[in-house]
Amino acid sequence: MNQLNNKRFLALGLSVILFLSIAAGCKKTQPVVSHPHETAATISEATPSEATPSEATPSEATPSEATPSEAAKKLSNPKELFRISEIASFSGKPHFAVNDNKPFFTTDEIVSKSFESYSELDKLKRCGTAFACIGEDIMPQKNEKNETGNLKPSGFQTTKYDYIDGKYLYNRCHLIAFSLSGEKANEKNIITGTRYLNNEGMLPFEKKIQEYVLKTHNHVMYRVTPIFEKENLLATGVLLEGYSVEDKGKGINFNVFCYNAQPYVTINYKDGTSKENQPPTTAAPKATAAPKPKATTAPKPKATTAPKPKATTAPKPKATTAPKPKATTAPKPKTPTVQEPANNGNNLSATYILNTNTKKFHYSYCDSVKKMSEKNKQAYSGSREEILRMGYEPCKRCNP
Repeated sequence: MNQLNNKRFLALGLSVILFLSIAAGCKKTQPVVSHPHETAATISEATPSEATPSEATPSEATPSEATPSEAAKKLSNPKELFRISEIASFSGKPHFAVNDNKPFFTTDEIVSKSFESYSELDKLKRCGTAFACIGEDIMPQKNEKNETGNLKPSGFQTTKYDYIDGKYLYNRCHLIAFSLSGEKANEKNIITGTRYLNNEGMLPFEKKIQEYVLKTHNHVMYRVTPIFEKENLLATGVLLEGYSVEDKGKGINFNVFCYNAQPYVTINYKDGTSKENQPPTTAAPKATAAPKPKATTAPKPKATTAPKPKATTAPKPKATTAPKPKATTAPKPKTPTVQEPANNGNNLSATYILNTNTKKFHYSYCDSVKKMSEKNKQAYSGSREEILRMGYEPCKRCNP
């Protein structure tokens, strides 16, 4: 009897142990959930110098396995990674380096397949970030023409100033250039940009990317973010980021803010209205009219009329030689001596003709001006030193 009871207790004990083992094995743990919005909030609170786009630097980043559409969805917001208040005021230079000229791309955003992505317009009809991986396959065909139609982006005004190349202050400015994407009249890709922003600010970087892609057949991550302050309809400028994928940034690697400004024009960014703001040398054309006659009538005519009459009047019978000095002294000095303004000081005002293509400046009467294409010709009133600071070189023919 005792032996039977012992067997029953043993069986009961084994059953209890087996039940506890099964219960422990079936216990479930709670999963760890990642909250993307909490990550974004952390980034936005960091200062530009503290913000870190990814654990790997752009030079170390390799293309992710994400598809282009996935890369576009993971688009970070560059406006959260820098403050417009930390950008220097416009002082005549077209762009300003941001984040030590290193782009804000994360490793998830870097892919090696071409794509384009454009933000929806906001409630004020303003463009947002345009993001793309530039490759040969999305560039326009050779004979394809750029057309922007009659789009009127926020802040657009048809304002003209005579001294601006092409006259018009504003252009319909592509965020991602037509030369890189083939994108034409897309309202999500066009902002109101000054001629200066278009030609001096963005164009050099667009050309650099285009030439690199066509030469290497590689891809370039390219992001353009228009920066609108408060409720302004006109962007203060655009943030450009570029990074070549296959060579990890060796060919293309930049992060710059391009100013939406125009020299000698004061712009109201609330609505795009503007007014002329010429430098103190506005009276330059009148000031230059005086030196030219003095240069032609004072030095050379006196130098030529004095010796010749003395040499010819020595033999008194040859009194008929008097008309000859008059005939020779009037026309000849005018041609060579009209170039005398070349001796002006650097701080004197004058009117010059700028060649925006060759970056050389000339006097208006220079023969090179007659051969210059109208689209490259720009009149400028100011001092010689101001033009030199703008990066122009004097013409070697007229030597201004």
